[in-house]
Amino acid sequence: IWRSAIVAPFEWRQAHGWCRLFSLLSRVMIRSSKDAMEAIGRIPVCIRRETRVELSARERKAYNGLISIIKRNIILAEGHGSKIDSLLHRKNIKHAKEAL
Repeated sequence: IWRSAIVAPFEWRQAHGWCRLFSLLSRVMIRSSKDAMEAIGRIPVCIRRETRVELSARERKAYNGLISIIKRNIILAEGHGSKIDSLLHRKNIKHAKEAL
């Protein structure tokens, strides 16, 4: 659903993809300009929270499988001298982000 409803239209620069993404992000993000914050008098301290999530056995297996595929790609692409096939190559940033 995520890919077809948001990612694909957004990548194709279709307005409804941007609108859907904006709608989702507007519920969880607050945007303030530096000027607006300085007008208040100070920029608030960044609050960082880390939440650990316990994965089920099935989720761990899927996650570990994905990581092994990514590692295999990096090792095999580097080993054959074909750096452009590696997810680490700058031309493959889109595919690397999708993989992660």
